[in-house]
Amino acid sequence: MKNFPLRNFFYPIPCRAFNVLLSILVFLLSALYMFQINEMALENYKIQICQEELQRIAQENEVLETNFVKTRSLGNLESLVQDLNFESIDQIHYILVVESPVVSK
Repeated sequence: MKNFPLRNFFYPIPCRAFNVLLSILVFLLSALYMFQINEMALENYKIQICQEELQRIAQENEVLETNFVKTRSLGNLESLVQDLNFESIDQIHYILVVESPVVSK
């Protein structure tokens, strides 16, 4: 039988030591996996909170837009004009500016 280089590489390592190293590797990879799953769950929770906040702000924005339109309606402006005792104007008179200087030497 031929002597394979890979077989010679593993030959000096006892079976018990190989099992211990393999167990440690499995444990470390499992711990890393659990850490990553925990981080992913935390990020998903943060995304859910942000989406709920975004939805709440969007609803509040709709209410504010509705209130803005209601307060700026023509009926409300007319009642505001009456409350401030404004009067309607029949004729408009403009002030004419004279082209000559006001003060001379």
